[in-house]
Parts: sequence; structure tokens; C-alpha cells
Amino acid sequence: GMWAVIGILAALRERDADGKAKIVETSLYETAVNWVAYQLAGYLGSGRVPQPAGTALGMIAPYQAFEASDGWVMLAAANDRLFASLGEALGMPELAADTRFRTNPDRCAHREELAGLIQEQFRSRPAAEWLEILFAAGVPAAPVQDLAGVAAHEQTAVLELLQPLEHPTIPALRLVRQSREGHAQRGR
Repeated sequence: GMWAVIGILAALRERDADGKAKIVETSLYETAVNWVAYQLAGYLGSGRVPQPAGTALGMIAPYQAFEASDGWVMLAAANDRLFASLGEALGMPELAADTRFRTNPDRCAHREELAGLIQEQFRSRPAAEWLEILFAAGVPAAPVQDLAGVAAHEQTAVLELLQPLEHPTIPALRLVRQSREGHAQRGR
């Protein structure tokens, strides 16, 4: 659907420019292949078929969720500079100099060892504390939210993503707003 809308909008712009009708075609197969382009590039470059990796991204390490003492944090140390910053933030600056983890290909080759070391540290603090530390170090990270967390999240409220709906048997029912119509009128 997203690709169809993008195609339709592009066709309308082109029609407005040249006055000619356009044909828009979409393909679920092409969409699926585009969604796995990163993994497909890895396969085409190495000949190795990627295996399920949980939350990890196969071609970057560490790039996965880690369990803190009270929840999960998604971590994305996607280059050598970020990895060095991560080591400092974890109180493990020696990680960046460790030959097993010096470069991203090294880290990928020793992914399980590295993840184990990071996981051991993560269990020592709550997720919110880790997020503060990681943000301060400039390391991309985010809390892993369940749906209760998404519904209660400040950004959900600020964006008014949930709207109340009267229901005969469910008090205080709220559903995801399907349109942001009216936001512009309220100065948003």
C-alpha cells in the first residue's frame, strides 16, 4: 500500500507537469525483496544464507536488543566510532582495542562473545539508566516497548495518536487515530 501511494503521488505530480496520464503498478514480491535488500546484499557478497538472528542485524554488531535489569534496550553501535563510545559507556573501554572486536567484521565474527559481554553489563542497571548513559555517549539506543508502553508513552499523547471512542461495554475506550486531520488547524 505504501509503495502504491508513493507511486500514485509521483504519477500525479508528473501528470501535473506534462498533462499525460500515468500507469502505476505495484508488486508485493518486489516490496518483499526490497525489505530484505540489506540481508540479500550480504548473501550476494558472501554466498552465506543469513540465519534467524533474533533482534540482531546480521551485518552489524552490536546491533540488537539487550536485557537490562527491568526491561530491554535496543542498541545500535553501527560503526567503529560508536562501538568505542559504547565501550566507554559500558565502563569497558578495552573492548575497542580487543582484536576480536576491533572492526565490524571482527565483531560480527565474534558476535556471541561480544553480546555476552554486553549482556552481562546490561543486567546491572535499569533500562532508563542505560538509556541516559548511552544517549550521553552519543550511542543510538531506544527502549523496547510493549503495547502498554506505547499506549502510555509521552510521544503517543503529544501526537494525539489515540482518540476516545464511546462504546456501550468498554469504558474509556481509545483507538489509534486514523487521521491527523485537524492537527494543522490546531497549529500542529
